[in-house]
Amino acid sequence: MNSKIKSLDYSVLTTSSLVISVVCIVIGGLVLLGWWSDIEYLKSVVPSFVTMKVNTALCFIFAGSSLFLLHRNLTKHNNLWLAQIFAALVGTISLLTLLEIIFQWNLGIDELLLKQSLDKFVTASPGRMALATALTFFLISVALLLLGFEKRKAEWAAQIITLVTSIIPLISLICYFYNVEPIYEVAAFSSMALHTAMTAALMCGGILFLRPTQGFMLVITSPHSGGIIV
Repeated sequence: MNSKIKSLDYSVLTTSSLVISVVCIVIGGLVLLGWWSDIEYLKSVVPSFVTMKVNTALCFIFAGSSLFLLHRNLTKHNNLWLAQIFAALVGTISLLTLLEIIFQWNLGIDELLLKQSLDKFVTASPGRMALATALTFFLISVALLLLGFEKRKAEWAAQIITLVTSIIPLISLICYFYNVEPIYEVAAFSSMALHTAMTAALMCGGILFLRPTQGFMLVITSPHSGGIIV
């Protein structure tokens, strides 16, 4: 009886991860539609809030696609290379953005697809994702790439990286929910949109739920006292 319950719990987690991957793709697509059709509610949820940038939306589409293909790879091993490509695209965009921010460069990637208007919270470079967002995506891409190796140490590293990464969007969400306006005075969070933080947090959960019986997640999902406390 206990084994059936444990199996059902794992199935729920993996299914949730698959659903999250699709949700991330859909949210990214809706935001792109919002920019192309000038629909404020799709760009920022609340018109007075910060908008999700085009590159951010693309990263969610790529990251969601990578996670989705990693699910497919659990049964069919011919999707792994494509999942790695999508993860690498996320890593490339986020790394270039980090270099732009750190070295004050302008590589022309922020408004490569679409010119974007200024937010209520003006940033030095229109269209550029926040430092916190770029760092989140870079760490997510590393986690997704590690999961592609299907090695025990890689899975442990990917899950621990994801747990640490989840702190970044959670800080932003807490500040939104408790109306902590000074968060926008912190450069790292100055243009992190509400739905960016929510979707990034979901993405972290999706990565953790991908393999709930392996790596660090085996401790969390354990039916024993330690897992129950966690």
